[in-house]
Amino acid sequence: MAYSSTTTRSRFNRQELYNYVNWSSNFPMEDEDDLASYFERFQTLSDPLLFFRYLSKKECNKLFWQGFHPDDYTTLFPYLIDKCPNQLPGDFDF
Repeated sequence: MAYSSTTTRSRFNRQELYNYVNWSSNFPMEDEDDLASYFERFQTLSDPLLFFRYLSKKECNKLFWQGFHPDDYTTLFPYLIDKCPNQLPGDFDF
């Protein structure tokens, strides 16, 4: 019974993370405070999933970048490529 409860809870938290990423991707970030808030909330939702291995690091990184609006990609991409020239877009480790 405890397994079922844990599994249900992890699915709910995972779904909450996916919902947050989908919601966030609809709105461009206005400033550094928006970015910091997104990062903080994303970590709050993803850290337990990573710790208990309900989410892989690769999937977590992919979800993190999916939470950005396309306009944010345009803004961040040149900076990220400059800092990590050997990385593919979407593979940046947050």
